[in-house]
Amino acid sequence: MFKLIKTSSWSRLLRRLLIYGLLMVFVLTAGIIGCGYLYLRRSLPPVSGTLTVAGIQAPVTVYRDTSGVPHIVADNRHDLYFAQGYITATDRLFQMDLSRRAASGQLSEIFGSETIETDRFFRDLMLRRASEESLAAYPQDIVEILEAYTEGVNAWIEQAKRELRLPPEFTLLRYEPEPWSIIDSICIPKLMAYNLGTNWSDEVWRYQVTQRIGAEQASELLAEYPADAPTIMRYVSQYHPPLEELLATAPLPNLNLGSNNWVLAGEHTATGLPLLANDPHLYIQTPAIWYQSHLVLPGEELNVMGVTFAGMPGIVVGRNQEIAWGLTNLEPDVQDLYIERPNPDNPKEFLYQGSYEPAQVLVEPIYVKGRSEPILHEVLVTRHGPIITPLSTEVKEPLDVMLALKWTGHKPTTEIPAILGWNYARNWQEFRSSLRLFQAPAQNFVFASVDGTIAYRGNGEIPIRRQGNGTLPVPGWTDEYEWEGFIPFDELPEVVNPQAGFIATANNKVIDDGYPYFITSVWAPPYRQQRIVSQLETAENWRVEDMQALQNDFTDLQAANLLPILLSSLESAATPVQQQAIEILSNWDFVARADSAATAIWQTWYREFQKELLVPVIGTNLWERMFLTAEGITDRLILQASRGQVASIFPADGLTGVAERSFDTTLEHLQKRLGSAIADWKWGELHTVTFTHPLGVVKPLDLLFNTSSFAIGGGSSSINKQSSDRTKPDFPVIIAATWRFVADLSTPDRSWAILSPGQAGHPLSPYYRDRVQTWLQGNYLEQTLDLTNLSNSLRLDLLPTKPYS
Repeated sequence: MFKLIKTSSWSRLLRRLLIYGLLMVFVLTAGIIGCGYLYLRRSLPPVSGTLTVAGIQAPVTVYRDTSGVPHIVADNRHDLYFAQGYITATDRLFQMDLSRRAASGQLSEIFGSETIETDRFFRDLMLRRASEESLAAYPQDIVEILEAYTEGVNAWIEQAKRELRLPPEFTLLRYEPEPWSIIDSICIPKLMAYNLGTNWSDEVWRYQVTQRIGAEQASELLAEYPADAPTIMRYVSQYHPPLEELLATAPLPNLNLGSNNWVLAGEHTATGLPLLANDPHLYIQTPAIWYQSHLVLPGEELNVMGVTFAGMPGIVVGRNQEIAWGLTNLEPDVQDLYIERPNPDNPKEFLYQGSYEPAQVLVEPIYVKGRSEPILHEVLVTRHGPIITPLSTEVKEPLDVMLALKWTGHKPTTEIPAILGWNYARNWQEFRSSLRLFQAPAQNFVFASVDGTIAYRGNGEIPIRRQGNGTLPVPGWTDEYEWEGFIPFDELPEVVNPQAGFIATANNKVIDDGYPYFITSVWAPPYRQQRIVSQLETAENWRVEDMQALQNDFTDLQAANLLPILLSSLESAATPVQQQAIEILSNWDFVARADSAATAIWQTWYREFQKELLVPVIGTNLWERMFLTAEGITDRLILQASRGQVASIFPADGLTGVAERSFDTTLEHLQKRLGSAIADWKWGELHTVTFTHPLGVVKPLDLLFNTSSFAIGGGSSSINKQSSDRTKPDFPVIIAATWRFVADLSTPDRSWAILSPGQAGHPLSPYYRDRVQTWLQGNYLEQTLDLTNLSNSLRLDLLPTKPYS
């Protein structure tokens, strides 16, 4: 057949057919993409217009500013919190659902078998049961607020189902959200308390280090090795706690979570009234971990703005017209692991004071996507708390000991009543009174008010131990290590209007050695707090811009302290590459800019030094899990060695040998990674930030849900802090200050803040990733409590279904 057509004609026909075919493919592809785009757009939340909503009693107005932040105005308390729940759900419903599922151990219902072990662990952790018990301690007026908030969330869930407007994640995972409950809201701060107070993993790490290198070297390696550690190790040396099984199944926390906050008295400001700054350091993610809101209730003189966690009412950090406040993690030791000895004849009984006690047995059904029957998971609860290691039926051989977790978060706690209380506070006395209700997670609070008061308080329940300091797992079969109560409220750390005229915290040690109670043995390195204090000590006539500049400061005092020591330890620079690198480091101003070659060399060298020194001693696995502990240990060992106190874990050639070998490894690695032109090396090519979505780990969904990767300066020791994943070849940022906030108490209506990557949770929303560049550039947006100052705002009117008067 083909011979009947001339070659030239055949070629033209093939070209024509090919063009038509490509056009058809293009049209079909465009059609599919277009349909998908239109489908996704259909699920965008309403931000303007008028909606009739069952459940509200009177009209509610919601203004959206140019960042998509809702400013909610209501006539009564019920409608205000109903609207907060409704509007938050329109923006963040999938995030809310994922948070409650994580806290409740219900991820496997949507993700399948991959998350079974995570669900087991969180069932063992009993966050949801603790939330249920906490509800009984809530005052009735707070319960009514939670009921209103819950009604609002459920109103949107029903509307979204009815109008086929559920967020795209629900479509992709093929499920619909269950109704929201009050317990779901209480689970949100419980989950945050777990993320911010998980020193149990540090206990495990210390125990494993001690097992590996012995008590003598461990006491040398660990800064505050407990005095009773030999006794503890003698107690438990004959037993083998199932630590590897625990670590294989438990979602380990990242101990680099932290924050900065400070407050400057009016005597040092241009206006004569205080300035306050706060920048919490939490996980980099999209949607943002924080959710901005503005709540206005004229009848109760409530006008409060700031951030909260999606799923709970009120404002966690922010300001009203009289006060402003900020939080950082106090990082106290509020968790203890108890080594429990089960009865060989009945593994649900545990030895205590010479006799076996029955544990409470809870049966938790874990439903798994794709399975018809649930997994019946048993939780054993001892006098010290739940067993968090795998039970004997879940490991190959019966265990002679198990680990139980005692934690302040297991108690009934009242965080939401406290938060709502300080939203209404008008002065320090009222704010402090609300803190009596805030038990977990313990935080550093800074405060400022329009009357000129500045204050600090370390607040939360911190246990008093009969013996020991909680740094190692302790025997659970004796009463020697029981808790004997908590630090009395009036004896927690507190400062009001200090003579210095400022207060600053950065997860640093906040008490001196004369303080009568133990808080923790592990504090963040002091560099951020030292840098903040050095600037505030000389502050005069400061304005908002000065506070913002300090929040964005990239100065690295760790490098300033340690780099001269390591450089002086290098006995020779044998190659031109080494000479050039040393010259670059010697001329560095210790500012960790993204385009800095010196920062790239220093950060890589510091990490290689850690590995060279510590991995031969404790192994790669334990080094990777050191987190915050790594810097404190490494820095102390370097400083001691520079003074001639060389720890026995150093090899025979001491500080010089470790410094030289790690320096050679650094330059070899960077030449392969960044090229041979050392002067062109840039820290930002190694140090990048990507805001990732839980579904963005699956390609090509990353293109829809994740942001691009961006070069960024700073590091773990700068005020503008970014913590990196030490297990990766480069330095990908996993924790940073995604929300920065500055309040000027001389103006009752304004503050300045930036939330990255954006306010919204829907990937097609214009507010989903619109603030990344603003954040990267260190800029801020003005926030107003005065609705008349809103420009270019959108308006959404929520109307009740029944007539109102």
